[in-house]
Formats: sequence, C-alpha cells, structure tokens
Amino acid sequence: MTMHRLATEFSVTPRALYNYVADRQEIINLAVAQFVEQAPFIDFDPENWRESVGEAYNRSRAVYRMFPRATLVGMEESVTADIGPRHTELLERLLKFFVDIGLPLKNAVSLSRCLEQDVLGFALKYDYPYDRAPEQYRDVVTRVVAERWLDNYPEVDAPLCRASLELPEQTSDEIFAELVEMRILSIEAILARN
Repeated sequence: MTMHRLATEFSVTPRALYNYVADRQEIINLAVAQFVEQAPFIDFDPENWRESVGEAYNRSRAVYRMFPRATLVGMEESVTADIGPRHTELLERLLKFFVDIGLPLKNAVSLSRCLEQDVLGFALKYDYPYDRAPEQYRDVVTRVVAERWLDNYPEVDAPLCRASLELPEQTSDEIFAELVEMRILSIEAILARN
C-alpha cells in the first residue's frame, strides 16, 4: 500500500490524504482495526459444540473472504496500533467455550490458534486464488496436483496423485467443510483422551 496508490483509488492527490491521516502507518493501523471490528461474536453453545465450532470457522472465513488482502497486512506491514478490546473479548469467549466443553486450558489455547491458522491459511491458499481463477484453472487450487502438471513430468512416479484425479473435483466450500470436520474430529479425540 502506497499513498500514491491510495490517492489514485480516491481520485485525489497524495497530499490531500494528509488532510485526513498523519501518515501511511496510520492507514495501516486503521485498516487492521476495521478488520478486527468485523470479527464475529459467536454465541457458543457447549451442548452443541460441533455446530458452534462450525459456525466459528464459517463466520471467520466469511470475514477473511470479504477482505482477502487483509490477511497479508500482518505479514507485510508493521502494525503499531492498539486494536482495542474486541480481539481480547473474542479470544476470551473462544477459550471459555473450549474449556466449557471439557478441554484443558492448554488445549483450548492451541485450538484457538488452530482456528486462526486454519482460516487464515485457507483464505490465502484456497479462497483467494479460487475466487479469482478462471474456472478452467481452479483445479490448481482444488486438486492435490493438477493433471497437466503430472502430464508435464511423466518421469515422476506419482500413482496416488494420479489416482486422486479420479476423485470428484471439489469446490473451495467443500474443501473447507472437510477442514472443519477434521478439526472437529481432533477435538473429539482430545476430549476422549481427557
């Protein structure tokens, strides 16, 4: 993000932006604060925890999908703003939910991190390219390996990759549903162990 690019977006001069913000860093901080404000407050139900986990994943994904480039801000920019209490409130609610379903706090913390990593990673690896790719190239996102890549290197022995092409092709939504199901299975395993 540059001041020049932003000014072009608003059809003003870069100097005009300084009537509203002190500098580029303030814009970065405001963007992060706005993104955090979009994070959903979930009414977690420990009795129906599987549905609550699914809702947390799906609603979080919706925010990342709405602002896909926001995922890059934390990696490419230095965020110096205090993002306010909302982030802490969201984490407290999530931790309480995991503890209320019977998980030790250590596992609750790990699963809170997993939620963020799962959704962030999925947004970057799957949703962002899937939503922008022409339909004929979506297999690069949805397949373990695209058939044309296998065909380009016939000397590579990859019978399982080739066999995986016989499986039905999935949408990014179907792949995400599988990710959520895998996370629910991992929670069930932790609960059974404890």
